[in-house]
Amino acid sequence: MKIVFNASTPVTLADSPANVPMTNFRLNGEAVLQEVQLFRAPGLSFQDRGNRRTEISFDVSRLLGSQQAAEEFLLLHDVALQGNADVVITEADGTTVRYLRSAVVKSQSSQVGCTVRTSYRISGGLLTTS
Repeated sequence: MKIVFNASTPVTLADSPANVPMTNFRLNGEAVLQEVQLFRAPGLSFQDRGNRRTEISFDVSRLLGSQQAAEEFLLLHDVALQGNADVVITEADGTTVRYLRSAVVKSQSSQVGCTVRTSYRISGGLLTTS
């Protein structure tokens, strides 16, 4: 599976199992609820407004050519993930599986020698097929 943050310059977050192997893949899709506290009611009321929130999280490990390349990647990678963009999820053969429109990516990275380990959390609305 390949996951790309399709900003003005596309950023490949994962390309598993070959180039950027992904581990710990998790998907959480939930309805967005509104809490309503009614006057003199014995309890709260919850209303499903028909909105969806999707959160995708996973970890990747990248092996770069040198420690300097790993440090440069670590310093520049977060800049490429700023703002909202579409996230495109494809199969290994290039067939598009899902889109997450106008998503936000949060990442946390660490570097040991030539290896950069990154945890991603992608948040957006409804996960779609088009």
